[in-house]
Amino acid sequence: MSWVQTIFQALGLRSLLMSSLQLEGFHHATMGGTEYCAVVVKQRANYTALLLKRQDDLIDDAFIQWLQNFQPDELKQNPRFHAA
Repeated sequence: MSWVQTIFQALGLRSLLMSSLQLEGFHHATMGGTEYCAVVVKQRANYTALLLKRQDDLIDDAFIQWLQNFQPDELKQNPRFHAA
């Protein structure tokens, strides 16, 4: 159940940032639960939120930079992902 709260917090933050806030200097935010963490990253034109299995050494500067350049459309080409 902890991942449900974590991802909805991340999606709520993402929606808030997209709809009404223009934060200067905002790059990313993380929200953690016991088993999962969510990351919200600002990209050029939008915000991306990911739910990840908790690993303390996973979220570093290199990962954040990769996520800032990540294109969600790339997932459409991967058979393990399904659009909802």
